[in-house]
Amino acid sequence: MHQGGTACERARAVSWLLIYLFALMGCLDNPPDPRQVFGFPDATDSDLLPEVEEAIEIANAALAPEERFVLQPTWKPDKSLGSLQRVPVYLLRRPIPTTDTSIATIEETLGTFRSGLSKTKLPPKLEDCAETDPCAAFVYAGVQMGRFAATIYNSSAAVDSASVEIDCRCVILLEDNLRAFKLIFGPSIPSTQDEDPVTPLAWYVPWYALHEVGHLNASFRLSPDSAWGDLYRRTLSGLSQKQEEEMRADAYAAWLLRRACFAQSRHVEQNIVTQACYGLTIQSTQLWLYEALDKSNDGIRRQYLDDGKKHPNTLLRLLAARLVMTDGRGKAAELLARFLDEREALARDAAAPLNTKR
Repeated sequence: MHQGGTACERARAVSWLLIYLFALMGCLDNPPDPRQVFGFPDATDSDLLPEVEEAIEIANAALAPEERFVLQPTWKPDKSLGSLQRVPVYLLRRPIPTTDTSIATIEETLGTFRSGLSKTKLPPKLEDCAETDPCAAFVYAGVQMGRFAATIYNSSAAVDSASVEIDCRCVILLEDNLRAFKLIFGPSIPSTQDEDPVTPLAWYVPWYALHEVGHLNASFRLSPDSAWGDLYRRTLSGLSQKQEEEMRADAYAAWLLRRACFAQSRHVEQNIVTQACYGLTIQSTQLWLYEALDKSNDGIRRQYLDDGKKHPNTLLRLLAARLVMTDGRGKAAELLARFLDEREALARDAAAPLNTKR
């Protein structure tokens, strides 16, 4: 009786396991729709749509040589993709945007910031003040540049330009986040005129979309060139497993851009990817300048150290990505090495904890 009961229990367990597996397979065939999960409607009537579509075109040009993934806008008819894995892209709108107030704050802060920057004249004795010298905290004190720079940086840190949902293996773009991102990084920092050139959003979004595809490509592992491998591995020191995964996805995106922009032999259709390579470089420069203008002790530490969130320090990520993207060419290695030297020195100073609300 005991053996018979055990056999029956095993049979029931196997039956339930088969039922679960069949149900799981059904879920995979019909992945969840994020519009229903989050209650966010499409934002395909947005004025940002043309730039989003251009960004997807650029990202797909970078993905093409790998012949594995393709980003497919959900608002366009499906194409025959053959063996390519379709990654749906949703452009959604929050019913109650969370960034409306912050966008107004960013606009006001940026105006004051740029106006003050254009009027600022440094005393001769401070013109050669190094970034981490004690005098640096007073460089822009007269116009409170540090406070404005910190406000802008904190606003940029709160924006997720793209996100990936593993359950639906899709990329989600949120309209209000994209609008805030464009406001912060579109104009050049010294810009004071409305007619000054603005970097298109389409130059920035491909990097983030490719990063999200990197999360879906779990088999990718970066094999750093021996010339800069040790330097890159320093960027991973002390990171959590989750943070290392973010760096891995960054490396995948940068590797794709390197092949498109810096490889000796390039596909003709990949010329448009150059815009995304410029975008990554421009963003890291903009962010560095915003942070460098906050000369307070907390501002300097925020520039170099992590803040306890799931992602590593943003500037660390961008500089490491530039290293991978350029294959160590130009000043990419020098900039990252200087950043890591300062980061590691500050990390050893346990007596001054980071104070930030990022």
